[in-house]
Formats: sequence, C-alpha cells, structure tokens
Amino acid sequence: MSLSLEFSYSSNISAFGIVSAEKIHKIAWVINKHLNSVLKRKENLRLEFNDNTWIDLLHFLDERELYNLRLIRNKVFEKNYTSRMHLLPEVKILDYLFLIEFNESTHEEFISLNQLQKIPGFQFVKKIDLETLKEKDNLVFY
Repeated sequence: MSLSLEFSYSSNISAFGIVSAEKIHKIAWVINKHLNSVLKRKENLRLEFNDNTWIDLLHFLDERELYNLRLIRNKVFEKNYTSRMHLLPEVKILDYLFLIEFNESTHEEFISLNQLQKIPGFQFVKKIDLETLKEKDNLVFY
C-alpha cells in the first residue's frame, strides 16, 4: 500500500522572494528595522533529500502568537553537502525567501509586497505563489 501526504500552502503561508547583494544578517536587520519584527538567527535547519544528500539552511525566525516570520537563503553555497544550489530551483533569481506562517485561526495580510519593496537594499521583491512551484515541499520544515 502506498501513502501520500498532501499540503495546502496557500491557506497558511505567504511567501516573498528577495533579490539583494546584502548578506542574510543585514537583510534580517533591515527587515526588523522597517517592519518592527524581531528576526533572530536560529540553529541551522537540515533539509534531507531522497538521494541521501542534505543542505543546512541558515535562517532567522520571529515567532509570534498569531504568526511566524522566517528568512531563509535561497541560494545554497555548501557544495560539500549536495549538488543542489537552490532551495527553490524554479526561482533561482531570488537570493532570499521571506515566509509568513499564520496559525490556523488567522490569515491577515499584514505585510505587503509594497512594504517590502520600499526597504533599502532590496533590488527586487516578488510575491511567490507556492501552489505553482514543483519543489514547494522543500519549504515543509515548520
């Protein structure tokens, strides 16, 4: 018997992609400054793949009662772990992923694309439709 697990991303996660030459620590700092968030560096996330390879993801997290904010580098440079170079290969142009996970009872769009586009140091910001991505399962680490 074969079992499968399906996720619905659109119901509780909003995702934005950021292009910036800044390092992830600086990106977290400017997001904190401009959005009054408290992104803090957390222990690396290990994402394991079916081919027995893995990547460690440097990430920042702001945990709140109604939502969590997460900043992750999309471009993975640790070639010694795996040949994979992007967490989401379909959006290779994006340097960082900014994820908003809402709890079950709320889904209020309190951070807009326009707000993120106004942050200094961001060359480009895009809202990502997770339902259209083939490798959206790479974001299942909550």
